[in-house]
Amino acid sequence: MYLAAKRQWLGSGLWGGSAAQNLALPVAIRDLRMGESTDGGNKSGYEAAIAELRLIAGMPDANVTPEQNAEWSSAQKALDRFFRVPDTAPDACDLGSHTAAAAAWSEEPANTISGVIVGPLKLAVADLQPGAARNPCYIAAIDDLTDLESATKSTIAQSYTQPCDFSVVGYEVAYLDALFQEAVLTAPGECSA
Repeated sequence: MYLAAKRQWLGSGLWGGSAAQNLALPVAIRDLRMGESTDGGNKSGYEAAIAELRLIAGMPDANVTPEQNAEWSSAQKALDRFFRVPDTAPDACDLGSHTAAAAAWSEEPANTISGVIVGPLKLAVADLQPGAARNPCYIAAIDDLTDLESATKSTIAQSYTQPCDFSVVGYEVAYLDALFQEAVLTAPGECSA
């Protein structure tokens, strides 16, 4: 689960400065929470990493204060150390030539509450797989696509309540929407009471 959380962290980092930067973070938090109970070995850093992920997830995507920017930078450095992120990690999320994955995702129902079609999800995974070693966004997307393959209609129906109450499945769908440049669901920070 540590590696699953790391993949989500890397995928979220490539969206810096946009509302999409926060979409993978709740998934990473869920993965670390699961890892606390299932991973073997040293888990002493999990709670601190979860706190840093929550801090970043709660940050606005624009108009941050100098104090918030310093907090974000400190949290990012701590998470990069925790996840052992190399200095050579890409700094942009690029779909590149993987338009087949985007086309497959576009075959999913526009209203995800009605469920997913597993075939297009598998096609999208197959298209992204060859580039996954070079692009952390693909790795995070593959995890999300694979997770959605087992999502039931009722799980997806409960994944979000507009405008703001997302579950992890809702964040996965929104991340994939953002990656494939579809209409993005209302993102955290854009909510209105």
